[in-house]
Amino acid sequence: MKRFKILCVLLLSVFFASVVKDFVLGLITGAKMGCSMVEYTIANGLESREHLYVDVVVDGDVSELKPNAVNKLSGDSVVILRNNVSIVEYAKAFVGATDKHNIWYEVLNWINWLIIGIFVYLIVVFVKLMRLFIRSQVFEQRIISLLNHIGLAFLVLAVISTAWNLGRVYLAAHLIDVEGLAVNYQHCIEWNNFLLGLVVLVITEILRQATTIKEEQDLTI
Repeated sequence: MKRFKILCVLLLSVFFASVVKDFVLGLITGAKMGCSMVEYTIANGLESREHLYVDVVVDGDVSELKPNAVNKLSGDSVVILRNNVSIVEYAKAFVGATDKHNIWYEVLNWINWLIIGIFVYLIVVFVKLMRLFIRSQVFEQRIISLLNHIGLAFLVLAVISTAWNLGRVYLAAHLIDVEGLAVNYQHCIEWNNFLLGLVVLVITEILRQATTIKEEQDLTI
């Protein structure tokens, strides 16, 4: 049981590290970029719309690409293929309320807040679960319930994140046409969250059956 507790603590640590890396640092980076955009737009009397981290592919035949950068360590020419970029569009004025795409921006904004809410919920439930594990309370219905909530939350998060990615790339595809680049839908589906959700639900079912067997044995005794 001591080994199990150690594994639970390690799992909790890795989980928080993952949240900090993928979520908190992402928010900080986005906030810094937003501040820079505001400063630039105010200084130049512009307005902006951003399409962050859009997956793109280089147009044309890859075999015909020429070196477009230099490796400073060796001095050799290299070819850099862009597959993920941050695009910020500036203009003196936008159509405003009559823009047919404004509704998409509002929907994506609300989806983004929903994703944040699910992340917070996952953290709270995960901490509760680890506290029960560390106390050696393993074969309990409360553990099964919390695990089931985590698995379902990951699946919901996967669906919502996929919808957000598709909406973001859709906007970029219909509002931006940059020479040499083509928008790519390839990485829109959040496979990792789908996988995590299914794995947690499978573990939950295994633990549910083990708990049922333990309860039947306790009654027999």
